[in-house]
Amino acid sequence: MRMTRMNLNYDLQKISNFAGIVIIIMMAVIAPFFGGYDYKVAYRADTLAGVFGNKTFFPYPASWFIYPFAVLPETLGYLIWNLVNALGFILAIRHWRGNYLAFSLFIGTFWTFYSGQVEGFLAGAIVLAMLPNPWLAGIGILILSFKPQVGLLPILFILIKRKDWRLLAIPTVVYLASFIRWGWWVPAWLAALQPLKDNSVVATNKVSFYPYALILLPLLWRYREKLNIWMYIQSMIIPYFPVYSLTPLFTVAPPPMWFNIAIWLFYLLAFKYLALSKLGFILLFSLFLFEVWKIEKGKHLITAKEQANDRISG
Repeated sequence: MRMTRMNLNYDLQKISNFAGIVIIIMMAVIAPFFGGYDYKVAYRADTLAGVFGNKTFFPYPASWFIYPFAVLPETLGYLIWNLVNALGFILAIRHWRGNYLAFSLFIGTFWTFYSGQVEGFLAGAIVLAMLPNPWLAGIGILILSFKPQVGLLPILFILIKRKDWRLLAIPTVVYLASFIRWGWWVPAWLAALQPLKDNSVVATNKVSFYPYALILLPLLWRYREKLNIWMYIQSMIIPYFPVYSLTPLFTVAPPPMWFNIAIWLFYLLAFKYLALSKLGFILLFSLFLFEVWKIEKGKHLITAKEQANDRISG
């Protein structure tokens, strides 16, 4: 009877995983025919025009990353872009032993594909950066650096954890090459970010709680072994952190179903009642507290078990 139940659970898990992967791939394939503002108007158009800070706010070397997709016919490039995004998500979920179905039902997953965002690349880059090979890990860190509002704390987490400065070799070479190509572009890039920060005040899709969430920074030390907590904190301390940028985090720590349902309902209402969008941080902060509670509860159970073993052995 017990083996039958285990086999049933295993079969249900396989069905759930398969369904999640199918949904992810279907969204990636269908979206190029209906959406794609961020890919078409921002990444592709800016890259082909050779301009920065217009619609695309990435560091300048990111244009080299975008260019192979941008030179393709628009729809084909967007389709391949989305499929690589999907591959990044799937590999990341596999690496972290996440939940394909829960991830596929998150509103940010749909948003990433429909708008043509880069978060699947970032999710895959985190996995690359965790690989033993320092050169592959360096490529992962390079890709993460292209969207620092998502990649900064994961980069610091990985560098601190691995203590291998060879991971910085490839990013250093690429960024030095960019200074040869464009000169000292950093001030112009930072200046281009200012409108993005200003617009974050009225953005309807952000979940950050800046500047109040900065009080959470000391928790980075307490949870220095927990990448997901570092990513939660980053999502709340950045002035503009849109809901779809939570997708790399949710490959590491899958969202519970209650959160998926709640955030879909929230944004469906927020699109109608824009004032509600200012409260987007509440659901994320609630989930963060839930994750912290689980960690602390686990520590308490381990401590209680150790104390019980000490009493028995004593």
